[in-house]
Amino acid sequence: VVVLCLGFVKNILPKRQGYHYMLEAAAWVKANNKENKPVFYDDSRVRYYAGESFVGVGTDSWSNVTSAIENQSIQQYDFLLINLSTNYPERERLITEKLAQYNEVKRFTSHKAKKILVIYSKQ
Repeated sequence: VVVLCLGFVKNILPKRQGYHYMLEAAAWVKANNKENKPVFYDDSRVRYYAGESFVGVGTDSWSNVTSAIENQSIQQYDFLLINLSTNYPERERLITEKLAQYNEVKRFTSHKAKKILVIYSKQ
């Protein structure tokens, strides 16, 4: 009974800052993309939160990013929502090098600050 009660309390307590970071990032793009410019989502969950159509479940969001960079398809998007991690700082450097025409406009971090969802805008 105590375990059940603790589980219930955990469900009704407010969530920590960053708990809904993906949802918050999707909402930010919807609010700030008034002209409905094309948006690149590297993650199917963020696409869902943004109300975009389902295009399949990718196993590795970073491979989606690198493939789009290599085949230049990423250039058709005005906004990029890319998941990054503090464990792989070289990925952020790669984006800076390969996608110089994009600038970071907003950053959302998970509640433990290990996962990051960065929004880039084409300049």
